[in-house]
Amino acid sequence: MVNWDGVWETTYGKMVLAQDGSKVRGTYNGVVGRIDANARGNVLDFEWSEIPDRSDPGMHGPGEFIMRGSAGSFEGWWESESYAEHAEWVGTRAGDRQISGSRAPVEYCLWRGSWETADGAIFFGQSIDSPEVSGEFISGMSYGEFEGEASGWSLDFTWSDDDGAGEGTFEMSGDLAGFVGHFVSGEESDETMGAGEFRSSGIREDFSGTWSTDFGEMIVSHDPESGTALGSIGRFLLIGRIGECSIAGRTVGNCCLFTWSLSGTSGEESGHGVIRLDKKGDDFDGVWSFDDPDTDDRNWSGFRLRD
Repeated sequence: MVNWDGVWETTYGKMVLAQDGSKVRGTYNGVVGRIDANARGNVLDFEWSEIPDRSDPGMHGPGEFIMRGSAGSFEGWWESESYAEHAEWVGTRAGDRQISGSRAPVEYCLWRGSWETADGAIFFGQSIDSPEVSGEFISGMSYGEFEGEASGWSLDFTWSDDDGAGEGTFEMSGDLAGFVGHFVSGEESDETMGAGEFRSSGIREDFSGTWSTDFGEMIVSHDPESGTALGSIGRFLLIGRIGECSIAGRTVGNCCLFTWSLSGTSGEESGHGVIRLDKKGDDFDGVWSFDDPDTDDRNWSGFRLRD
């Protein structure tokens, strides 16, 4: 079977693929895109998806890579549900996914800090003189916690959130700026690949201030110690209803998971969502939903206003 495992320079940025038999998973363009695939001969059939809304018809779809020559390059195509025409996607092998810079023998790595992932953010808490690691994460619409132990370039951990619990392993890159790995649920045997990029040494980024958003001007107060974020939009228009929207959330790294409620003359509405700060912390994008599980996620974006 052709080996797809590795780091690839592609039409849409660097892509990291991890292979286990015929199953292949990975990320591309930093941690924006995700690949879930199956290998057959020299062909890789895959599904791609991107943040901030993987359910959007324009943000996911099928594709196919075909390996050429000595497994050093591929040609292929992709399409989305909203764009049902093939677009080119090519790539060349750049190296092994577990080697980036020097990987000299070490007792354990320092994982401490905030990391950006395809589905959210992770904070690793760790003393410099201990291999014990603990922390918290926001993944999709869930908040969770984990603990583990670092050994060499790896981190073995257990995790839990409101939806379940499980275990996993991450592998640090040699430049200490990224990781790849997998985690599994205690109730399911399917592995989910994970990847992250180092973002900052702090547990939380600053969400406080005044923001211009799709639904009006939002004022946020944020307590970095507890992670509590409270906000309001004074004149909020939602499906013909006008009222004051209150927001209450908690933050991890550059992500804020929140609930919202709208009070107005036409009654009350409520829901939940998640937003993610960009690299500079001046813009955010994300999604929100009603409490009704049958409703779709809606996109939301905004930028910080300067005094």
